[in-house]
Amino acid sequence: MTIDIGRRGGLAIVDGAAVLCAEVSGGREAVLYRVVGLECVAGSTRVKSSRVERTKTDRSNSGNGVDSYEGLSDGIYVMKGVHETSGRIVTEMFRIAVGEIEDFGRDESAMISAAKIAFPLDAQEAEAKEAEAARLAARRGAIEAAIADERTNYAPVVRNGLAAEPVFPFIPKDVGTRGEDEDTLALDFGTPREWKVISPYVTGSTADEALAKAEAINEKRKREAEEAAAKAKEDGLPELKGTERQVAYAEEIRAKFAQFNPGHVNIKKAKTAKFWIENHKGILNR
Repeated sequence: MTIDIGRRGGLAIVDGAAVLCAEVSGGREAVLYRVVGLECVAGSTRVKSSRVERTKTDRSNSGNGVDSYEGLSDGIYVMKGVHETSGRIVTEMFRIAVGEIEDFGRDESAMISAAKIAFPLDAQEAEAKEAEAARLAARRGAIEAAIADERTNYAPVVRNGLAAEPVFPFIPKDVGTRGEDEDTLALDFGTPREWKVISPYVTGSTADEALAKAEAINEKRKREAEEAAAKAKEDGLPELKGTERQVAYAEEIRAKFAQFNPGHVNIKKAKTAKFWIENHKGILNR
């Protein structure tokens, strides 16, 4: 009995012994593995395997040729790196049993089914782990849905042109394994851990606290901008062009810039708020 393995390889039973030949092309060898058990990884059953060493090899100087495996014992095998064509590499699977060959081709599910029969204890353990993984995934999905529903109770709060947004706790990957009930976890991860205002950036334990901090910063900036504008007018500096908010911010930047760079040509030359914001806003951190 024989089966084809790739483009120029094959598996045959010769005088009761299994012999396999695999094509090697351009230095890329086909590798044979013998299935030695089953395991569950990330909720999916897969085979455990060990590499089978080739018996001999016949290659040209370019690395092309054939690797041979002789006297293969009964078992399930996976051959990776098989050359179906010069540009297509595939995996072939088969079983040797009592002088017979069962060809799985590329049907991994058929090969795993055979492995479950060959390794019943491993199969039982893997199936139990799969079931547990499925249960935890379902529980995680239910918990995440409950958390998402809880979070809908917290919309951004808008006041005086500012918006405070809720910041929620990160949901860990193992949330499905936690012992608390869904309602408790929904409250734990669906309740904001803090609130934030993006511009100016501040945080607070409540939306009111974050907004109050942001309003205080804006009020301070407004006063400083008014003082800067008055001084700019007093010093004969040009009036800046832009929106009210841009001008207020730019006046503050220009005043600070003038402190560190008195007499700089841009102090009187640059007349747009955009120029000062885009080129010198970092000076406020000095």
